[in-house]
Amino acid sequence: MRDIRGKIAATGKEAKSSVYLDYVTNLVYTTPSFAGFTAFVSPGNEYEKHTAKTGYDNTFTIWTGAGYKKSFEISIGTITLNPSVKYSALERYTSKTKSAKKTTERNELRTGITVSLTAK
Repeated sequence: MRDIRGKIAATGKEAKSSVYLDYVTNLVYTTPSFAGFTAFVSPGNEYEKHTAKTGYDNTFTIWTGAGYKKSFEISIGTITLNPSVKYSALERYTSKTKSAKKTTERNELRTGITVSLTAK
């Protein structure tokens, strides 16, 4: 909560108090592991707004992905390798202001590997 008093220098208008709202919703489904392989799908939405301003920002995404998990026993513990790839099948960003509404879409591909050691 911002409690602003006085006038805005750039416009000369009365300043208003503002609360920043950020709502995030995600749902993830992961398949059961089959021979170390898994897959997932994850739709999500994020809505952002400042109460003193007209407009909002909203991002809707759908991620899909696959991974593999393999563990090896060594003398000091267990090493786990987890390579993965994920793709944003849809990422739609909408920004609405007092005078305009703009929507952009993009796709993204991410790859990575996680290496961990669990000590005995």
